Amino acid sequence: MTTEVVAQDVTRASVEAKRKLVGLTGWILLLCVVIEYSSVGLRGHRRVSLDILRGVDSALGIRHRAGSSQVLIAGNSLVYEGLSDPVLKRTMGDGIGIQAAGVPGSTYYDWEYGLRALLARGSEPDVVVIGLSPSQFLRAPSATALPVSELWRSQDIYSYARDWRPSPTTIADLVLEHFSTFFSMRDTFRIYSRKQIRGYESMVHEWGQVHSAAEDSGKNEGMLEATYRERIALLKKECGSRARLVLIVVPTRQENDASDEPALRSAALQSGVPVIEPVGELEWPVTKFQADGYHLTTEAAEEFSVLTAQELRQILAAPGSR
Repeated sequence: MTTEVVAQDVTRASVEAKRKLVGLTGWILLLCVVIEYSSVGLRGHRRVSLDILRGVDSALGIRHRAGSSQVLIAGNSLVYEGLSDPVLKRTMGDGIGIQAAGVPGSTYYDWEYGLRALLARGSEPDVVVIGLSPSQFLRAPSATALPVSELWRSQDIYSYARDWRPSPTTIADLVLEHFSTFFSMRDTFRIYSRKQIRGYESMVHEWGQVHSAAEDSGKNEGMLEATYRERIALLKKECGSRARLVLIVVPTRQENDASDEPALRSAALQSGVPVIEPVGELEWPVTKFQADGYHLTTEAAEEFSVLTAQELRQILAAPGSR
């Protein structure tokens, strides 16, 4: 009799534990749904997020038009903060469609795999202009939440994981960022929190971020150029025969970018890739930069956009350009 009672007690306890576990799981799932939908709503009310998403959507919507050139300018915050889309469109004039898609915090690898996804998803630019600083071109493999979420496809995450063998945690982050608005927004919050730190971007280099082997090897010009040529070649490969690759160097007023720029320009020249650089890295005074000492002010960005459009028109008008 005692054994039967014990058995019944164990059964009841097991059933009760399962019931509580199911209830707890339900509450956790409900909480996840609430957080996800709250994140979607919050993103829809943040001007910066909407501007960035509109840029990405417009990039995806580019279609070839007979008799005109369609230009996509893609990059990170240097494009987002340093170029004015309305000024570019106005200065370029008729016959050239232009769309800037700057994603703050994005990296070279975001756009290497992002270009692949962009073209595979139907975008048809005739010219792709990539805007990253010389030092950013050299950084080690990494991917950013917003391009992974809004631009990459699932197979691009697989390709990135296959090519670079990131840690399981990194792979899990990429998957979550791709499918979850909440996880993709975490990185955006971090990026704009860092922007409040004066001189943060220039400190990144000083804090010993992981560089490429070329950058760590005493700034050997030959190795720098080799690294640039390799990465430019990969971008050209993604553009294929459908789009012409152009680089743009937005001034950052940073010594490391100024010292690396000649190697980037030389590598681009050897690769047959034009470089738009109407203003040298250290040419403009500090008054043309925001408080972070890195990004252009609104007025400077408009001025730089006019100069950029003028150089871009010359590149498009050159013999052999598409």
